[in-house]
Amino acid sequence: MASLYPSRTEATLKFCTLLTRGPFLCALVSHAVYPLYLKLINRLQWSDAAVFALVTSLSHSIPYVVTHSFFALCDKFGWFKRHRLPRKQAQLPSKQLIVRTLIQAAVGQLTTPVIAYLMYKHVLRSPTSQNAPMPSLTKTWAHFAGATMVNEIGFYTVHRILHEFPWLYKNIHKQHHQYIGTISIAAEYAALPEEIFAATLPTIGYMMWARVPFPIFAVWLINRLIETYESHSGYCFRDTWPARWFGLLNAERAEFHDYHHTANVGNFGTNIFLDYLLGTMTPFLESKQRAATQKNTN
Repeated sequence: MASLYPSRTEATLKFCTLLTRGPFLCALVSHAVYPLYLKLINRLQWSDAAVFALVTSLSHSIPYVVTHSFFALCDKFGWFKRHRLPRKQAQLPSKQLIVRTLIQAAVGQLTTPVIAYLMYKHVLRSPTSQNAPMPSLTKTWAHFAGATMVNEIGFYTVHRILHEFPWLYKNIHKQHHQYIGTISIAAEYAALPEEIFAATLPTIGYMMWARVPFPIFAVWLINRLIETYESHSGYCFRDTWPARWFGLLNAERAEFHDYHHTANVGNFGTNIFLDYLLGTMTPFLESKQRAATQKNTN
């Protein structure tokens, strides 16, 4: 079924887009918010550790509330129905599962500032100061591109290991797959080892290693959270103007990862990069081919 895979040219183009468009937009946003950030910290007069805890907490809480509220309203009032990915009744999450997810999320939100503060004080050996100047736009883009690659490789590797070893899947990753047809809050519903090694470390690993200024870290964290919330939302906004013209949404990844949950096979990465190189999205491509054939015959 190798012919189902994108051509090398198409795959290379997607890879280049992955490392340019999103990282460059994040770099622009980082430079735009930097003056506002300086005004905030000058008023607060907090320690570096406290500012890091605040930045991390707000970067987690605000996307959580805004993104999940939007998708919850879409589900409740039937907004954007034509963008809703197909769901069977058996794939819908139970109320009990949703309650457990919200409780776990509340604990996570409350502990985030504490963990961030302690990490800054006792884990980071050379932490960045809250007054660190912003690098050039080019260097800022390079940081986002580097973080993207680290996240792609880290998440794919750990995620695939969790599926390849039955004991790890049963005792760790199965919790996340209790959501067959996902909703946005399912993104962070996972066992603690998975949260650490599949989500947290791939997401913030590069930024911590590079010791980037706090605004860069905040923009990256917000971008990653919105991306993963959308990819679990059950909505695919591929043919909308923000996605089509500006690439502002994550429609392709939403469809890609949604198949991973509903079929529970393949599609281990966050994009097509490693799944293309290692041939782990064949069932997904076969499914799309069957859907296209059926559509044409009808």
